Amino acid sequence: MAGKSKDERDTIQREPIPEVARGQVAQLIVTVTDPNGVTTTFTKEKRISYETFGCLSISANSVMTVTSGPDCSLPDYPRVFVVYNDQGGKPLSYSEFVFKVRQ
Repeated sequence: MAGKSKDERDTIQREPIPEVARGQVAQLIVTVTDPNGVTTTFTKEKRISYETFGCLSISANSVMTVTSGPDCSLPDYPRVFVVYNDQGGKPLSYSEFVFKVRQ
């Protein structure tokens, strides 16, 4: 939340955690906005990598699946790190997304 005011950070942190269901599949769309305000879509690009925790998996095509096995027990808060890498594959920044498994 770099660059956000305290009020903006507080508002973001009060937002409800997005819910997912076991077996759910979703296409992730990743955009990056540079300091000049230019937004570029990086979905399915080699410069984006994912680190998943809990009962999430993400394919090379940026499709996220919520598994339905023992890794996805309630209450569970699976998360994913979306990593933006430079041309050589070195991480430049990341964003963390947390989900709640729907009962």
